[in-house]
Amino acid sequence: MKQWSRCNTVQFVMPDMFRHARIAGRARNDIGKAISIGSRWGTALALCLGSQLAGAQGDPLQVRSWAAACANCHGTYGIAQPGNESLAGVPKDELLKKLLDFKGGRKPATIMHQLTKGYSDEQLEQLAAHFAALKK
Repeated sequence: MKQWSRCNTVQFVMPDMFRHARIAGRARNDIGKAISIGSRWGTALALCLGSQLAGAQGDPLQVRSWAAACANCHGTYGIAQPGNESLAGVPKDELLKKLLDFKGGRKPATIMHQLTKGYSDEQLEQLAAHFAALKK
């Protein structure tokens, strides 16, 4: 049995690492083999997570993927439908202040206070710069 995991655009397949240990009559080296496979999977996962954190520092594609989550309420390319606030062309400092106020609970919101807590201050700054660069 295989379990699939997705990391950015790379797919890793993790075999059931304890399958060998469950089969009766297997030698001790089969258990060692299973642990070896598990540790390789752990290494791959660590590299994947590390690359996401390191790549997020200035990767425009990563920032665009974060911004895509905003499109549900704030519209594609930051241009919202009536009733929601457009983000395109809003000055970076103004938008960053609003986002940090949502995150800190200083600005009332229905859902933004929960969403902003999922991002670091640096990520919010990158999002603010992304939307500030878009045309109104």
